[in-house]
Amino acid sequence: MVNCAGRQIPNHWEPIAVSYLTYYWTDSDEQVIFDPQGRIANEFYEFIEAAYSRSESTLIHSVKGQGRACSVCAAYLMRK
Repeated sequence: MVNCAGRQIPNHWEPIAVSYLTYYWTDSDEQVIFDPQGRIANEFYEFIEAAYSRSESTLIHSVKGQGRACSVCAAYLMRK
């Protein structure tokens, strides 16, 4: 799972070995999601691709699914 709201939503399923990539982003206009060097985009792209190579699914989520998670999903699809 890609948790885009680590400050608000804990990683509930870690005890049963669900892998998480957690970002502690806030739902505000000032939140920077993508760094100029592309490190964050590379990080979640490789995380999702690793799950895909193991035939696993990846859930990308935030609180309302209106900004953070959608941005990550769109960036992944654009690169793919």
